[in-house]
Amino acid sequence: MELNGDGAAAPSTSDRVSVVELGAETRVAVFARHEGAFRLLTVAGAPSTLDAPHFDLTPSYERAVAEAESLAGAYFAIPESSARPHGEPRTPPIAAAVGRGLAPGPSCFVVSNLVTRDLDALEEALTGREFVVIGRATTAAREFRDRIDGPAAVDVITAQRPSVVVVALTEDRDGQGLAYMADLLLGGLAGRESSYVPVIAILYGAELDDRALATLQQAFPVHAVSVQGGGVDDPLDMTEPNALLDDVQQTVKARRFAGRTVPAEVADAPAHATAAALGEAVRELATQQALEVAAVSLDDDQVSIVGFQGGSGVSVGLGHSHDLARPYHIALQTPIERVAQWAPEEPIPQALRFTALNRSAHPAAVAATPSELQLSHAVFTAAARQALRTSEDGRSPLNHEALDLIVLTGRAARDAGRSVQAALLLVNILEPVGVSQLAIDPTSSLAMQGALARTGARVAFDSTLVPLGLCVAPRGRAKAGEPAVLVDVRPSSGARIEREVSAGALDVIQWDARVPAEVRIWPQPRFDVGLGNGRPARLKANVGSGLVGLIVDARGRPLVWPDESEERQARLQQWLRSMDAFPPAATAVAPARPHGG
Repeated sequence: MELNGDGAAAPSTSDRVSVVELGAETRVAVFARHEGAFRLLTVAGAPSTLDAPHFDLTPSYERAVAEAESLAGAYFAIPESSARPHGEPRTPPIAAAVGRGLAPGPSCFVVSNLVTRDLDALEEALTGREFVVIGRATTAAREFRDRIDGPAAVDVITAQRPSVVVVALTEDRDGQGLAYMADLLLGGLAGRESSYVPVIAILYGAELDDRALATLQQAFPVHAVSVQGGGVDDPLDMTEPNALLDDVQQTVKARRFAGRTVPAEVADAPAHATAAALGEAVRELATQQALEVAAVSLDDDQVSIVGFQGGSGVSVGLGHSHDLARPYHIALQTPIERVAQWAPEEPIPQALRFTALNRSAHPAAVAATPSELQLSHAVFTAAARQALRTSEDGRSPLNHEALDLIVLTGRAARDAGRSVQAALLLVNILEPVGVSQLAIDPTSSLAMQGALARTGARVAFDSTLVPLGLCVAPRGRAKAGEPAVLVDVRPSSGARIEREVSAGALDVIQWDARVPAEVRIWPQPRFDVGLGNGRPARLKANVGSGLVGLIVDARGRPLVWPDESEERQARLQQWLRSMDAFPPAATAVAPARPHGG
């Protein structure tokens, strides 16, 4: 075992890995194995150079690696070797890459008239090259055009956006099937206002029609080959199809980064979409802790809410992109009237749009004033609540009465000026009912840890979470100002705290974070904290206060807003002041305007 300069043991090379995250920043997380599980050692980042004007990830990746090495010191570096030039960064091997536009492998949609025997052989060849078959429109009937619902297939392709559309046709009478597919794909995909351009792979059991190919090549990268066999009594010869699929695989790999330059070690790493990696992290965290867990990820370009409850996972989002191009700010996809609900001051549409466009052009920028930060949080809250209600019936897919642990991650977690701001984001977005633990992922590494877990590694997810505190939110309604709930906090050392909170109000109880406390809750007859109206509850175990304390949310569920904007703003300002969420100047009540002139 090696020793660093201070005599401390440094983990062996095989016990260190890194995960690269591609987004507005290029981030590198370094993990060290400890007691059989990988734990985050450090994470560093630099503004991405993957987009204009560089189109080369190398500068930002190298800056992120250098910063990670500086932060981790001797625990970062792997031993020098004769194969590595002196002075080159000695980066732990990249276990995974994660990003908004990445996916674990290329996907494909199959359109064919192959018999079952040949279709199975084709799909086996696809899966052997790590293609994921996400859908198919097939018929063994020779009258292909009459038996395939082409428009429905195009709708599925447009929704799923596979990397490749495979068209496999044999015994195509008079070339009608190929001509039909050429017209269908050109009109159905290229004719839509979308940046989606799949690779088209054609396996054709006759001489290829130059006109049909020319039609497709107007809009798509096309790989085509004539194949032998494919009849009922003549198995498809897979020699030419295999060669073509090898070429398609290389084309898809090259197109993943849309012509941008990417270091080979990053391009070759197993790739995972951010939402899928975050879902894995939440599932593992829920399983390890035996809790019902939800994570809220808030970034300038997208919001994601992932839950794992009752043994199954759910995921919703807004602003999810299918490529790595610089995205637009989430505010451009969020109705301003919904943002206004959460802004203490009425946002000006032009100013909000300007701010969103500016942040889209300069994604590394941070809020310069408390008011700007409040507006940013209003956008996050409105966008996330909108994402929760994107189902057909407009209902959230989560059970808000069974949220044991709620975690904030993403850029909002890294940039939260005060811990209470992070806690309020979680409570306002999810409106939990009953008792929930709140936590923050201050390094915003939860998705990176999920990507590592998807490689089969064991990861200690809770090692990066910081407790914010608890939220007690009774269900029920009463007139504003009437008693709603009494909370009794009894620290193991120190004074007992009793707090009665009125309907419509928010409050927070704080005590020494080093001291665990017994918590008892006494709801009024019209309020319920999980055991029935008016029935008191006592937490099974003593709890710490975390960074914020115990939030008592007696605003009712669901939240109801006044019709008048001035009354709504006054109520929101009151909630923020009661939590001391922002500096006083940012939540001050505007003086009343005189009547008349």
